[in-house]
Amino acid sequence: MYHVTLKIHNLRLAENQGASRIIDIAAVKMRNATKRLRKAILADFYSANVDGATGMIGLRGALQGTTGGEVLVGGITMEAANPWWKGYQDSSTTVLTWDALNAMWYDTKRFGDQDPATVMFCTPGVLEAYENSLAKRVSTGSSGTGYFAGTQFMSDISNKRVAMGGYDAFFFKGIPMIEDRNAPASSLFMINENYLHWRVLKNFMSTGWQDLRPLGKDYLQMTINGYGALTFSALQKHGRFSNITEA
Repeated sequence: MYHVTLKIHNLRLAENQGASRIIDIAAVKMRNATKRLRKAILADFYSANVDGATGMIGLRGALQGTTGGEVLVGGITMEAANPWWKGYQDSSTTVLTWDALNAMWYDTKRFGDQDPATVMFCTPGVLEAYENSLAKRVSTGSSGTGYFAGTQFMSDISNKRVAMGGYDAFFFKGIPMIEDRNAPASSLFMINENYLHWRVLKNFMSTGWQDLRPLGKDYLQMTINGYGALTFSALQKHGRFSNITEA
């Protein structure tokens, strides 16, 4: 169950009534509460929870890549008999390389319709380290024979020759690499969204602002709650690097 509680003190209500009202205090509180609710759900999205833990099963729990049969996810053991139910985990790679990414790309598309991952999530430090590892070279010669080589981007601005360095977007085989500050440290997740779903078990709801009511104290309070969980249909369609050295 996920919930968030809103409290509005009576003094704030008095300050935002009539002609003196400059903001919709209830709307502001709701926006802030929604952000808190999203953060709580996102924390569990990346959690190490598996069957029996408090809170929903998270990506770290589901993608342990164990070869034993002791870990249950959704009542199914991760073992040799269920290769489609064992996520790809690389805990030895410390620097993202073409070979490492390519190995995970091929392994995670083995089952289903051979469809590859659709998105990757990682921390800012992992993405920065990946950019730092890419080739960045400028080669120059003697006067009149200079040239550029390596990773350089050229443009012509007002008849001026300008060399543009660096990247502002990253893809691997068309899969976007997304920076997520909430992702676990040193990790990169390669996800196929067709095999991972957010299931709403009970809609997030309240009966509206009429739920704001005094509780015998100097404020009004209401709670929004609902139930939901992540479900997977083939863990092998997802992968995780868990030991990347961040910049």
